[in-house]
Amino acid sequence: MKEKDIFCLKKIPNSIGLEFGVGQRISEYFVIEAIQQYLLILSGVYVLKHENSKLVRINVDKKEKNTKPKRMTSIAVKDFNYIKNVLIPFFDKLTWFSKKLLDYNDWKIVYSFMSEGKHLSSEGLQIILLINARMNTRRLSTNAPPILPKNLNKKIKDLLNAPSNFEVHDTGKIYIKSRGYYLRGRGNVRILVFNNENILINKYNSIKNCAIFFKVSTKTIQRRLENGKPLWFSNQKFTLKRDIC
Repeated sequence: MKEKDIFCLKKIPNSIGLEFGVGQRISEYFVIEAIQQYLLILSGVYVLKHENSKLVRINVDKKEKNTKPKRMTSIAVKDFNYIKNVLIPFFDKLTWFSKKLLDYNDWKIVYSFMSEGKHLSSEGLQIILLINARMNTRRLSTNAPPILPKNLNKKIKDLLNAPSNFEVHDTGKIYIKSRGYYLRGRGNVRILVFNNENILINKYNSIKNCAIFFKVSTKTIQRRLENGKPLWFSNQKFTLKRDIC
């Protein structure tokens, strides 16, 4: 089996993303399929609610990268809500016997930052990049140790204890304090659905799943979240608001 970063942080423009992955040689594709199925049934209720989403993806190398390594196949899990609701509760129950526990703990720290929007601040992103510098193969004794600030653990603790970078307003919009504007687009949010009497009747973990239920486009849901106008469905009026997942 080729070494793969199981707990990964993926850099994206001005932010960061979480990923869980497992890799095998192409000849062991059946193993990857079995792992995929196991992860999908790990929480049956969650999977049923998200049956239209590809929560656990299988990737296959199209060709050999060079003459030595074999083609690889791997699993990639990037959905934040699946990570929150399924993977982290599962991993928290395990007993660890390897250094991967250190990677998992760092990965979960970054998850905590993301849950409160701290990855969207310049300080938070800088600390996350420092955490990433000590994870996975960079933690091995065979590699030169990264040069990290001596007070990194204190910086991590202080940021964990700091107030959330998200501020939920009465309108349901989520204000990013460090950036001075509202969270837009899909984001790391949950959709709350209220009826005409302002009673909460449902929750959705993504704009896509909310759109599927109401049989509209994701753009329609996004517009309702931004302008606060009601959404009519089956001759009933509903109001949509964002909430932090």
